[in-house]
Amino acid sequence: MENLSSTVTSNQLDDQAFIELVKECIGSTAILPIMTLLHEGKNTREKLDSALSHLPAATLHECLDKMIKFAIVQPLNKSSVSAGPAWFLTPVGQEFRLILQDIERLKLKYRE
Repeated sequence: MENLSSTVTSNQLDDQAFIELVKECIGSTAILPIMTLLHEGKNTREKLDSALSHLPAATLHECLDKMIKFAIVQPLNKSSVSAGPAWFLTPVGQEFRLILQDIERLKLKYRE
């Protein structure tokens, strides 16, 4: 897959970047729970690991990498390096989280 970092900013996605975002993120069952936790302020590795104890660390890392790649989340600069990395949802991430929640509601509503 091509590197899309030059086409993705926190406020803009070109058409190709948006298509890649949808293909890579909607199919992941871990993305919405991670985004929800970030939205709730549980934005450090320790808090994410604790809340998502069933999720392998490699999967969490992969999801965070995807979300950073598509400017869904951004690293948050912490004054204390020992506290570890923290992330926050960008404006694109906030809107994408709402879309994923709507998709989840539809799935549950029409589940057989």
